Amino acid sequence: MCKFVQVLPASLQIICLDDPSYPTYGGVIDIHYRIKSLHQAGLRLNLEVFTRDRHPNPSILLNWATSVNYYLRKPMLSGGLQSNPYMIYSRSHPDLLKSLKEQNCPVWFEGLHTTSSIQYLKRFYPNKKLYLRSHNIESHYYHELFIKEKNPFRKAYFKAEFVRLRKYEQQVLPLFDAIYCISTEDTQHIKHLNPNTYWLPAYVKYNTPKNNPLSSISKGKLKLLYHGNFNVLENRVAAKWLISALKNFSKPFELTLAGKQLSKAKLFIPSGMMVKQISDPGVMEPLLAEADIVLLPGSQRSGVKIKLLESLAAGKRILCSPETVVGSGLEAEALCFISAPSLLEKLNLLCSGELDGAMLAWLDKFEEIYNPEINTQKLLIESWGIKIK
Repeated sequence: MCKFVQVLPASLQIICLDDPSYPTYGGVIDIHYRIKSLHQAGLRLNLEVFTRDRHPNPSILLNWATSVNYYLRKPMLSGGLQSNPYMIYSRSHPDLLKSLKEQNCPVWFEGLHTTSSIQYLKRFYPNKKLYLRSHNIESHYYHELFIKEKNPFRKAYFKAEFVRLRKYEQQVLPLFDAIYCISTEDTQHIKHLNPNTYWLPAYVKYNTPKNNPLSSISKGKLKLLYHGNFNVLENRVAAKWLISALKNFSKPFELTLAGKQLSKAKLFIPSGMMVKQISDPGVMEPLLAEADIVLLPGSQRSGVKIKLLESLAAGKRILCSPETVVGSGLEAEALCFISAPSLLEKLNLLCSGELDGAMLAWLDKFEEIYNPEINTQKLLIESWGIKIK
């Protein structure tokens, strides 16, 4: 049992880009479980939460935080001509600035989205410690959205946001006392703008999967699962690709597609293919528990794919594209596919048990890198110089 031998900071003020009460998609999953871990480490937390909900329920967060303040995000057309990207100016609020000025403690910004006050704080409160959790290199993300978008109006919006974000990142990233990136690739990139940049692996529900043997594969129909936020274009494209790729799979199977706003995907299901669609599931655990194999195609390299980590935390067999795993520290060539034929080949190998050794090694590596208690201890050492006996 580790014991802290130096007093922890009395409090930490955390600005959340969205309400992390219910961990239902990637960004808030990382925030939710990090808040829980920081509380368990002994920090007194004060949460500032942006939301679109006029009637939020703070009961879950008050288990871990001393105070929770909510702020409504501004709608898209509220800002007129803005130099800052929408994700930034929509999360600005005078009451938040007042709270930041009143509390004499370090500030942790969850995502570039929450940093509208950074330049003010740096100028007028130079002694206040300011930390950023970078969930993505947002300019890269919007550039990829711009390239892939077909709708001319959305394409123009993504291009404008990309330009604003690139300029904004150059201005504000050097101002933080430290930046903690979600991926190894992002860490190397942001180090050029701020040398005090570290890799902090994502936080997910952690079940120590290596202690649980791989479950046996179903005797009848193979149960396949793809899950993600279908509000994101990449996930809709990936689901369509997966359905097309599986048309040539020889074994009997049932594919489950599950995730936020699945109805937006408007998928064409070939005649005779068994596909179950579950939009906006309350929790993913039962669906992950039922699956024999989780399939995670994708083409976007930015950030880290929380759905991969959730699937590993559940101890499931997984096949994914190289882009899905990049930056996670969990690169595993044996379990990645680069085309539809290689997906089908590796699917057969996984069913036969030939890849179980690689899968178990992958789970061991996940447990080593993504242990939340160890990562929180490292975070406290790097941020506040806390020594652990």
